[in-house]
Amino acid sequence: MSDQTSFEVQIYSPRWGHEDSYKIKFEREQMRIEFINKTAVCSWVESRDPKWSGNDENIGNPLEKMLETDSIYPPTVFIQALESAWRAWRDGKLADQTCQEEVRQLCEWVNEVSRSKPKTAFWQSVF
Repeated sequence: MSDQTSFEVQIYSPRWGHEDSYKIKFEREQMRIEFINKTAVCSWVESRDPKWSGNDENIGNPLEKMLETDSIYPPTVFIQALESAWRAWRDGKLADQTCQEEVRQLCEWVNEVSRSKPKTAFWQSVF
């Protein structure tokens, strides 16, 4: 296992109607997700749940808030799933390339959810 792995994922934004590149970096002590000028960081805390910080951390999970800005509403298990991939990578259960592919598959699921969002005027006004 390497000390870090970095890659990009494509996430579809219903707000803009196209995919954007999000940079993800896994290190032993933190996972970092960046998009333009926004960052969400998940830090390792021994014997506890990881701690999130960054974009709008005072009003919710920074990654969720970052995605919501572009009308992306992932399934509720998304954050936990991303943390699980990071943990598996940290523990040597997923090699760099395998981990990257698993996270890309997770993001593809989010893209399918985003693309199938209701498109009536009512729902467009709600989210």
